[in-house]
Amino acid sequence: MVRLLVTAIVIAAMAGGGFWAYGEFASPAAQVSDQVPTIAVTKGDFRRTVDSIGEMKAARSALLNAPYSGQVVKLLEEGARVQKGDTLIWMETEEKEEQLKDHRNELGLAEKDLESAKEEYRLQEQQNGFSLKAEEARVEIAEQRYKDSQQKYAAEETLVQKKISPQSRLDEAELAMLQAGVELRNARINLQKTEEN
Repeated sequence: MVRLLVTAIVIAAMAGGGFWAYGEFASPAAQVSDQVPTIAVTKGDFRRTVDSIGEMKAARSALLNAPYSGQVVKLLEEGARVQKGDTLIWMETEEKEEQLKDHRNELGLAEKDLESAKEEYRLQEQQNGFSLKAEEARVEIAEQRYKDSQQKYAAEETLVQKKISPQSRLDEAELAMLQAGVELRNARINLQKTEEN
């Protein structure tokens, strides 16, 4: 009987301790589960939205510059992979095309002016060549006249010494020789000026 009573007390104590332990350890879990929001699971797309203030940046970014300013009409789609030389931005080009057309017209006029200047230069070179040859010919003619006048003067001088010709003819020959010398000097000056020009 005592044994039965001791067994009953031990069983009761164990049952009470188990009930107490269950209340102590099960209770906080129940309280925590009451504080966490839950929702029933359903089949569908998983959407996650983050509401936060801040700035998003790409992991790798690069600064792009266009060769000219203008209105962007198309961009390469976001996230597309590109290679060096690929087009990323399409810009309005009408204004630039008009400017290019104007510049091409100006270039055409400048090229015509250049051709005219080249032709004028070529003609001027020819004219200069002719002028130089003409002046050289004048010098040659003046030199020949001067030589002829010298020979005539020498001949007249001999005739005057032999009293065959009058002194007046020697004076005329001397005057002609002096005039031929002046003409030769002027021809050489003109040739030098022409060469310098």
